[in-house]
Amino acid sequence: MKRLLIITALFLYFFCSYSQTIQKGAVLGIHHFTTLEIKQGVTMEQFLEFCIDEYFPVYEKHFEGVTLSLMSGIKGKNEGELGMIYCCKDEKTYNKYYDPAGGFSEEGLKAWKQVQPFFNELLKLMNYKREFTDWVIL
Repeated sequence: MKRLLIITALFLYFFCSYSQTIQKGAVLGIHHFTTLEIKQGVTMEQFLEFCIDEYFPVYEKHFEGVTLSLMSGIKGKNEGELGMIYCCKDEKTYNKYYDPAGGFSEEGLKAWKQVQPFFNELLKLMNYKREFTDWVIL
């Protein structure tokens, strides 16, 4: 538990220290894990490390112009819960990879084929359900 707190604190420090202002026109996908069950024999630390060190870099490599971040609720309705932010640099990038129905576009499917093996590994660590809303910065 101490290590998780340290990792979270370091993440927040580096995110706040090196983050840039979100630009007008960027699209944020805010994903809240309504259910997140870490599988038996897996620690939260292992799950977080895999997301940050393995899954995110591969996703960002193949979905150029999209960055991923983990977040932890610190207050309010989702306090103590995890979520993810998908940040597309602009609507053009968003529309390149995602279709209006909430799935992948043709280009997104090509990118996903490269990412899917890592996502399958991620699924070996956890079960989840999520809700999301995509937002454009005005």
